[in-house]
Amino acid sequence: MQLAVSKMEDFLARKQFTPAYGKALDAVQDTLWNYGSAPFIENAIRSKLPVIGFVDGAKDWRGFTRHELTTLLRSPDTRFNGYAVGVIDSDAKAFAENAAAGFQQVQSKAVNAASLYGNSVVTPREFDRLVDLSHGYDAAKGTLFG
Repeated sequence: MQLAVSKMEDFLARKQFTPAYGKALDAVQDTLWNYGSAPFIENAIRSKLPVIGFVDGAKDWRGFTRHELTTLLRSPDTRFNGYAVGVIDSDAKAFAENAAAGFQQVQSKAVNAASLYGNSVVTPREFDRLVDLSHGYDAAKGTLFG
């Protein structure tokens, strides 16, 4: 990684660019993230499994909005945060953020219920390891596992 950062520093100096966050490491990470975003979501779509995305505060110029969401919108049958992508309205980024917030609320309620009605406190991480809500959550109908 240090070699990549060193090469990025040389490139930035030659072009007289300053990375958005001021460090060459950030520029390398942004480059890799942007390069991998579209293939990442394409693989998720090809899996035919529901996609969960936590996109709170996604910037217009970052990988999710520029690459992943753009790619996702070409797959109307894919389920994203409990919704079929085809129902996403004109403001796709706001819809994705709201859908992510809704999924997180359902997830939090499920974790709390598991702790309340179980014999011990269940952590969100443990719950996620044991229960995959993405397969059972239908945001449009407001149901979890039917």
